[in-house]
Amino acid sequence: MLLQVNNLNKAYKKSEDVLKNLNFSMNSDERVAIIGRNGVGKSTLLKIVSGLLIPNEGSILFQNLDLLKKPELRKEIGFVFTEPIFYESLTVEENLIFIASLYKVKSIKNTVRERMKKFNIYDFRQKKISSLSSGMKQKVQICASTIHNPKLLIMDEPFNKLDSLSLEFLYEFILNFDGGILFTSHDKEHIYNLATNILVLKDKEISPGMEHPNKNVSHTDFYKWYDEIL
Repeated sequence: MLLQVNNLNKAYKKSEDVLKNLNFSMNSDERVAIIGRNGVGKSTLLKIVSGLLIPNEGSILFQNLDLLKKPELRKEIGFVFTEPIFYESLTVEENLIFIASLYKVKSIKNTVRERMKKFNIYDFRQKKISSLSSGMKQKVQICASTIHNPKLLIMDEPFNKLDSLSLEFLYEFILNFDGGILFTSHDKEHIYNLATNILVLKDKEISPGMEHPNKNVSHTDFYKWYDEIL
């Protein structure tokens, strides 16, 4: 088991639960989509699982170890934000070297250059982040979030603002990623094509959604199910 979330609760105020008694698990070969309406707590859940937020109650087991008690395990997790976060005045290479240093990656300069070539961003290495398109920034962000070879990749609305070429790249990356992926999206097409399992976040709780949607149901039936459940 790669990830197991048990009885998770999160409230920003004592009287207002954001997430209530959440339970789910995933294996290392799964691509799990969490769906729900805006404001239901999807991003909050992803930030808790990644260690960016602390829950009020509950446990998170990562490879059978308590993530909340062993913060060093967070180095096994990568996070792709809805909006890429970089030092805009620095170059692509400078940002990646900085991020790699935080993860104590070995042979940093060589590793960064190899990864830039892998992600087809090497020719942009001396470009400042502020000069890049949304699609290119997303490529750089994915490169940065996997520079340390995480076993779990968390992606919050990763398909936003991407052109067709960037989407094609992201699809190929997700389908070939060597590890588990937990992601959110409002786009039914991407969920149908990529998710091996779907969890529904509704009324502050999670319920099982649909396993292997693109194998078990037709495209039309999936769209109908998606619209009805939300």
